[in-house]
Parts: sequence; structure tokens; C-alpha cells
Amino acid sequence: MASKVLVVGSGVIGLRTALELLRKNVRVCLISPKTPTNVSTTSMGAGGLWMPFHCDDTRVDGWALSTLDELTTQHASSDRNVEVVPKVSFKRQLMEPPTWSKSSFLQFQQLDVDSLYKYASQNNMRLPRREQLKCRVHACVAVSSSNLFQDNERNRDRGQALGCDGVVNCTGLGSRALCLDEALVGARGVLLHYDRYNPSLGDNCVGGTYLVGDEEECVRESEREMLLRNAQTLGIDTANNDPVGEWVGFRPYRSSVRLEIDNDLTQSGMRVVHNYGFGGSGWTVMLAQLKKQLLS
Repeated sequence: MASKVLVVGSGVIGLRTALELLRKNVRVCLISPKTPTNVSTTSMGAGGLWMPFHCDDTRVDGWALSTLDELTTQHASSDRNVEVVPKVSFKRQLMEPPTWSKSSFLQFQQLDVDSLYKYASQNNMRLPRREQLKCRVHACVAVSSSNLFQDNERNRDRGQALGCDGVVNCTGLGSRALCLDEALVGARGVLLHYDRYNPSLGDNCVGGTYLVGDEEECVRESEREMLLRNAQTLGIDTANNDPVGEWVGFRPYRSSVRLEIDNDLTQSGMRVVHNYGFGGSGWTVMLAQLKKQLLS
């Protein structure tokens, strides 16, 4: 077990890696070009739902369920800091439920529009008018890194200078340049933010896109029009409510997560681990059991 580890990156994967190390009584140094609350990371800028999303690694469901077990335990505790709220996901066509939906805690259901409104009335969910939603559903069916990340050798050397005997690379999309990893690409997402009727609940975030390899850093006009239509579907009066903000970010997509020891960089007394490429599932898989094994 390492005694002190340098974690590079402050998205949800980097922060959770640091937390797991601290729980193992390992001292941690965390470096990042931005603070953990900066919206430049998709973890903070977009947040996330607990749901495996665009992460094709075969291990993702197991990691996701491990995270869910922890969240349900926290939800049940007397000093809980986890709140469970209902979520509705609309699909263009009927499909088999995913394997992760079998968890009894999730109470996963497939509903038609009428059943959805019955459920919503019992759970105080806010939905657009039934007729409007039915119309929309049928229509759908018919039709820079800073110099911290210049190269792995420098991060390893920095770790040694800080007295660390381990380095974990959690730079997400930054690993494309850091590791010269051509398998890692940005999957672009866009959001508009609207004021919420209850300010204590934060903004309404209206998305969205998932465009692999698209590097546009601003919201396109065609996307803005699409987001406005989505906002109207969600019951937001866009004629009298302007967006209070917008966001563009890039999920670190890779066909398989890179979660391994780098034998080329590992030296006597210094282990280097890579931990990136979780796509849109960072919040969902942050308690990956394999990560613990790599850091043991």
C-alpha cells in the first residue's frame, strides 16, 4: 500500500479516487489546473444522474451497482446526505430494460403516458400537459490543459518531489494529450439553465446532445432552438423566461475505460495508475471496485 499518492485531476473520478485513498489512511496530494467547483469539468458543469450513460465498457454495470449500494446505504442512514428523487426518461421506442434496472431499490417501471400522469400525481412530479406530451411522444416515434498535464513523466517526477510513492492520472479528456491516447475523444454536451420556481433546488438544466468528436465550444443557433423546444416540453414558459446561463462541455469517451497500472512509467518505489475514459458515467461509476484493487 502506498503511503502518499498524487492524484491528478479534480473531476468526480479524481475526487472519488482521493477520497478512497484517504479512507485507506493514505495521504493525498491533489493537483488540477482548476478548482473542483469549476464548471470546466463535466462533473461540475453538467452534474449527472445515476445511470450508466455512453460508457461501453463491459464492467460499467458492476461499477454502477457498487456505487448504488453506497448511495442507498447513505440514503438510509440517520445523518443521510443523499436524497432520492423520481426521474422520468423518455425513449423513442419500447426496449428491454437495462440490466442495472433490476435493483429493487430503483423501483424501475416502464410506463405509457397515462400511467405516467397517474404516477406523477401521487409523487408531486411536475409534467407538461398530457395532450402536449402525447403529441410529442407520437411525433418522436414517427419520425486546455495547463502545464500540469504536459506529460506523464513530469507528473511522476512531481509526485516524487512531493514525497509520493504513487500517482493516479484522473485527467479525463486531458489524457488525450497527456497519454497521446487516440482512443479517447470528447463527446460534446450542451445545456441551457433556467431559474427554478424554488431557488433552493438550483437551476433547471435543459439538454442536450451527445456528439462524439464535435469540438465546438459555443452553443450553435440550431442547438439553441432545439433546447428551447425541449424547455417548452418540460413546461418552461420560454416566452417569458430567458435562460440564465448556458454550458458546453466534453465527456471523456473511450470504447473501454483505461483503468490500469502503467508499467512503462512505474519505477521502483513509484507506481503510476491511469483512471479515465468513463464517458457520461462518471457520477455513476465513481465507486469502481477495480479502482480499489489497483490502489491496494
